[in-house]
Amino acid sequence: MGWTDFWSNALSMVGFGAFIAILIALGGAIVVGCIRFAEWFGAPPLAVRIGGGIVSALVTAYFVLGAGWYIALGVPAWVVSVVLGVVAGGWLLPRRAAPSPISPASGIDFPS
Repeated sequence: MGWTDFWSNALSMVGFGAFIAILIALGGAIVVGCIRFAEWFGAPPLAVRIGGGIVSALVTAYFVLGAGWYIALGVPAWVVSVVLGVVAGGWLLPRRAAPSPISPASGIDFPS
């Protein structure tokens, strides 16, 4: 392969990467939106985590199946991506309650 073919293929791959990045950003916005929507309506934290994990796993599975078909990705990589989707949606994305500024966990001592 000469330099002309190399740069032609490189530009094609960058274009494909940009196309996939837009789709994956859409999927990420759906997951984050669902989790924030549930938090905004006051769903219990456990329900937000379970629902976020399920939604994230489904969105991740869908997009990895699509991209995996194109690049011949195997089943083990798909399973790992779904597990990471569950971890992201169930553990990393839901907000944790911040300690109150006057709670003992805040580390601030108020004189009595």
